[in-house]
Amino acid sequence: MSIFCQLSKQVNLFLFKKHLTESTYSLYNRDMKTEKKKPEHYVNNKDFTAAVAEYVTQINEAKEAGKTPPRMSEYIGECVYKIATRLSTRPNFINYTYRDEMICDAIENCIQYLGNFNIEKSSNAFAYVTQICYYAFLLMIQKENKQVLIKQKSIIESYGSIDSY
Repeated sequence: MSIFCQLSKQVNLFLFKKHLTESTYSLYNRDMKTEKKKPEHYVNNKDFTAAVAEYVTQINEAKEAGKTPPRMSEYIGECVYKIATRLSTRPNFINYTYRDEMICDAIENCIQYLGNFNIEKSSNAFAYVTQICYYAFLLMIQKENKQVLIKQKSIIESYGSIDSY
């Protein structure tokens, strides 16, 4: 057998395998329909706003009755956590080493100030919580920058005292 004959057999075998795999692929996948996924928001604004409004009315009723305020629902806590975590992935917050502390501080502020949400002024609890988280992040960055300056100052002062010997 010549080289050309062997080569043509290999090419034919390759083409046959390629055709076989393509036809099998189309045979199996012709019944499968590709459905577009609806974009899922990580927090549903309407449900979250309704839950926060209900929580705020419970807090106000407890204050009027002189009782302790009720616990925040699991759903509200989960939404606050998701909002804070997702906001921390923005480009202006993502590269900080203390990002976890920023998230914890933002969640703490949300828990503290969520009772002040006024449904008559705004019907968007998502934006309210996002603003609380955003400013908590900025405040944490300012505090950490002050600490870095204090550390740098103390290092410079310690080098100055070493040079005096």
